[in-house]
Amino acid sequence: MPKKKGQPPADSADGAQDAGARTKSATVHIVDARTGTVLATGRLEATASGFKGAAASTSLSGSAAGTSTASASGLTLSHALAGSSAGTSTATADLSPTTYRFIPTPLPVVPDAFSSSRQVDIPSAFPLQGWVNAHHNAHTGDGGWQEGSDGFPHFVFEQRQGRALISFRPSPSQQARVDDTIRQSLWDQVKQLGDTDGDVVFAALAQWMHPAHRDAEGLTWITSSAILDYRGIKPVMKREGRKRYRAGHRTEDLQKIAACWERLRLTYLDLQQVHILEPRPGKKPKQTKYTLETEFFRIPEQFTQEQLDGGKLAVAWRYRPGRWVDRYLDKPNRQMALLLQRTLQYDPYRDRWEKRLARYFLFHLRINEGDGKAEPLHRYAGKLIKELNLIEFVDRRNPMRTVERFEKAMNHLQDDGQIGSWKYTNEAQAKLDDLPARNWLDAWLAAAAITITVPKAVQEHYAALAERAQLTQQRAQKFLEGRRPD
Repeated sequence: MPKKKGQPPADSADGAQDAGARTKSATVHIVDARTGTVLATGRLEATASGFKGAAASTSLSGSAAGTSTASASGLTLSHALAGSSAGTSTATADLSPTTYRFIPTPLPVVPDAFSSSRQVDIPSAFPLQGWVNAHHNAHTGDGGWQEGSDGFPHFVFEQRQGRALISFRPSPSQQARVDDTIRQSLWDQVKQLGDTDGDVVFAALAQWMHPAHRDAEGLTWITSSAILDYRGIKPVMKREGRKRYRAGHRTEDLQKIAACWERLRLTYLDLQQVHILEPRPGKKPKQTKYTLETEFFRIPEQFTQEQLDGGKLAVAWRYRPGRWVDRYLDKPNRQMALLLQRTLQYDPYRDRWEKRLARYFLFHLRINEGDGKAEPLHRYAGKLIKELNLIEFVDRRNPMRTVERFEKAMNHLQDDGQIGSWKYTNEAQAKLDDLPARNWLDAWLAAAAITITVPKAVQEHYAALAERAQLTQQRAQKFLEGRRPD
């Protein structure tokens, strides 16, 4: 039948009419009414005999599975939209004479953040260092997490740059309903913090850092599968005839990543009197201090999939780091460090020493981008072990195991290119050669001074940045000279 003048196409929001039936569709969001989080995005189709009027409303308030409300041409229709989370093929609800069908949007495509060189620049600023220190010390009672005046768990990180308060708390809209049960659940979440949380944060920062990965609001998507791939976790492979195909990651691995994101959603930063440089056009930057309270990560949307047991599992997140990151992306406060993908691939249990030491050196073996200087780092093994909360793995009954484990980790990092080289200082080596026959572990921890050099990959990376910065400065100088009057 020829299309009437002005009639919209069949798949438009205004729908189409076919043999007395009209189908209308509109983009909808499944929203958690308690938190406002978008749980799923897709298209809602309404088909009805002789149904006339505007398309279904563009939003649904309620849980991902349950009674929701849609509006069409001013008419409110309540319906059960069971199983309407992302990942299900379709979900329908029959309300004679109208049938509703929710078609979820496919998971977003996530570009490989490490595709070019297996290394990515990420922020290495003071607020991130505070969070890393807090999650390393989540299980210590002395000097670790404490109960704040508001009753929520918090951790204080103080350095010369300022003071950072890392806390676990509900969103501001939920704090009025907080009781002892919720406070205890927050403490339970703190106790679950581990090295996998660190991998999720570093992978998320690596994904977000590429401007092409961000949308108009400065947010990007990442999936649990992408994070597991970055960490080197192998997916399940199945065979069909002679061909093997990827069948996705194990549910338990996906659940661990989803749990980390839930903890990120609870994490807030309170930065107090933090030193920064304030840019001044034509003048030297002025040193000043700032205070900021912000989410650690802003996560307005997530995709969920329905599980065989009827539960929901988050598998993708739309996010960006909180406002703490903005001051450290550009000069004069730009603070970046080169993250090697290998850092994410160390096993959180078998390679705990390597993983934590690699993160530490990522922050502290940076190079000044302006002049490309690569100064060696001087540290004491005992202070490193204590700061990274590896002290619980120190073997006092057999202290040689501790020494060998530390040296093994340092050699492993050198082989992987995380550090250039390392050695005991001459003075420290003389003291170590003169240790007593017994009860010498504390003496070793105090005397084991080491020197660590910048790895070659980092030197080359920042040398290239320094060269580009110098060329840019030279071009700008020539441009200004060409515009000067004779």
